[in-house]
Amino acid sequence: MPRSQGRRPNGVGEDDAGLAGWLYTDLLLGLAVVFLAGTSFFVPRILAEENPEVDEGTEDIFPETTTTTTTTIPVDLCTSLYTVDGAQDKEDGIWVLVDRGQSQEAIVEQFLSSLAFELGQENNALIAAGKQPFDVSTLRVGLMLVYGGYPSGGDPNRGQLDARSLFENDLVSTRASYLFQADDRFPASIQRFFGTRKGVGQNQVGFDVFPYIESPC
Repeated sequence: MPRSQGRRPNGVGEDDAGLAGWLYTDLLLGLAVVFLAGTSFFVPRILAEENPEVDEGTEDIFPETTTTTTTTIPVDLCTSLYTVDGAQDKEDGIWVLVDRGQSQEAIVEQFLSSLAFELGQENNALIAAGKQPFDVSTLRVGLMLVYGGYPSGGDPNRGQLDARSLFENDLVSTRASYLFQADDRFPASIQRFFGTRKGVGQNQVGFDVFPYIESPC
């Protein structure tokens, strides 16, 4: 007669469901350990790929960095009139001669080109002294002495009127007018007119130009 399948004596029988549960738990625990062990090397590997200078496995992944902040103290600038260094008995400013009797455009061109040339001579001294050179396109004139020539034995007042006319009609009212305009940093220009001066021909107008210059106070 066949023996019946049942629990072992003393109640000790294999519970298939319980055994499967323990096996499933052990499997999950093992997978968790493997996963944690793998992630401990994942971050350094990515960082090493992004930053070749960082070796894998090094403890100092993020090296210390030092930030230096430089504070620049602004320099106070004062505006003054520029005079030619070593000027003698002739001109103290930038000396420019213009011929009358030509077209307005030619007068403006001669004035600006002559002014730019003379400023270039002064710029050599300014650069050698470590100062900011002049730029004729941004120049501002603070004082201009205008001298009109007249023929020998003529009326000096005529020369003064001719000089004033050329200045106001051919310079102030044209593309050279920016030289004589004030802005937030510079006061309005000052002009003085004289009848004649040695070296100014009867068909010429001489300009003694004193531009503004900015320098540390």
